[in-house]
Amino acid sequence: MKASEVIQYAKNGELKQLHIKSDDSVVISYINLGIIELYKRFNLSIKVEVLKTLPDIKVYTLRNTDINMVLTIYDSTGKKLEYKRLPADDLYDITQLNLTTFLFKNPKDEEVLFLYKASPPVIEAVSDNIEIPYDMLEALLNYIGYKGQTYMNKQNNVQVPSINFFDMFEKSCYELTQLGYKMDFSDMEKDIRTKGFV
Repeated sequence: MKASEVIQYAKNGELKQLHIKSDDSVVISYINLGIIELYKRFNLSIKVEVLKTLPDIKVYTLRNTDINMVLTIYDSTGKKLEYKRLPADDLYDITQLNLTTFLFKNPKDEEVLFLYKASPPVIEAVSDNIEIPYDMLEALLNYIGYKGQTYMNKQNNVQVPSINFFDMFEKSCYELTQLGYKMDFSDMEKDIRTKGFV
């Protein structure tokens, strides 16, 4: 869906009573915050990067720039490698030095698969595409309403909102969980362990 569609829905609904609805750049910033929150709660963009490792090189940096969090690391046989952020001890195959850099205890001549959660693309213009399922539109609109309401409440010194958009957002997220939008990695891990990866 286009950002312009979401902005129009928000202006006609959740932001209808607020003067910020006339400023598309403010609404776009709320859209971005809502998308970030949805990407945190749901696995909307799981990606893979494969690194070629060699025995004489111990430190590797992932090339992809959209890495939000590494979920799992596998060797070329599909075995899950144990890793830990600093400080780590000798129990771990890999130590994560920072978000994208890893120190291998005993690297081999092989390909290593990094399964990671990707950051959402940033919306900059009304013509940009928002990469979420349509099922999440209600949750996004509730989040936009929550941000708009929070801003207006601070401006007007209002303590209790008449409509609690954050509670509505939480309810929408719960319903999305019931629809199966929470991804279980156990099946994917089982496939990688039994079949490896190519």
